[in-house]
Amino acid sequence: MKILKYSLICLTLMTGAASCDKDDYDPQLLDIRPKISVTVTNYTDLRPGYTVRASRATGTFSFDLEIPANSGRTIKEITKVVSSTAAAGLLPSSSAANYINAPIPGNGNKVTFASTLATWMAKTNRTLPANNAINAVELPLQFFLLITLDDNSTLITEPLRVLVVP
Repeated sequence: MKILKYSLICLTLMTGAASCDKDDYDPQLLDIRPKISVTVTNYTDLRPGYTVRASRATGTFSFDLEIPANSGRTIKEITKVVSSTAAAGLLPSSSAANYINAPIPGNGNKVTFASTLATWMAKTNRTLPANNAINAVELPLQFFLLITLDDNSTLITEPLRVLVVP
């Protein structure tokens, strides 16, 4: 009986060891990037995504977005903007509110999205995080933008951050 029991255990272990197969390295599965990249030309920090600064005194911030001139495409508009923790709010099935009231038209391969801290508070129903005179604080929600190109294809930006400085 013991021999049968140990034989089954050994058979199971040998079958398991023999079925293991090493996966090949496929770089396309590791980092999926869009064919056309969107960069923020006025960023001040990478925290880890593009970050712009907003002064409490002025309360304004903007993201100057650009696609490569040699991409063969132009930016038609910023169609939707969400301020959240994930880009899922940009999906058509999402009930997330659009941060902008109307699409923002592009200018060739460039477009600018501008807003204020007061608008951010009104649209997200949140208050600004507290900071003192010597430190800056990041808004707890990032911005995700849906950009429509001239051929009606779309691009989604990486998380865009706002750093509130005293």
